[in-house]
Amino acid sequence: MAKLVPYTSGNLKGVQRGTDDVFVGAANSTNVFIGDAGKNILGRARGGDDSFTSCENSINFSYGDAGGSMSGHAAGGNDSFTTVSTSSNTIYGDS
Repeated sequence: MAKLVPYTSGNLKGVQRGTDDVFVGAANSTNVFIGDAGKNILGRARGGDDSFTSCENSINFSYGDAGGSMSGHAAGGNDSFTTVSTSSNTIYGDS
């Protein structure tokens, strides 16, 4: 059975699974969103199904599942991204 893990600044590994999170940016600011793992997703771990929404007049960097890389049989979640045209958006799907 997979252990659900909220965002971690480290790795998701083994059979851990990221939680399903909702991120909404703040207007007139720089927002950095990382769905599940600040570093890597390893082994048979899986990212959660996260939702990212940018705000007006902001700079947004969104990493769907991992800030680093994925290896082994790791998988990303079913993430969704909604952007606002008055923002600068850089989006990375899984890692």
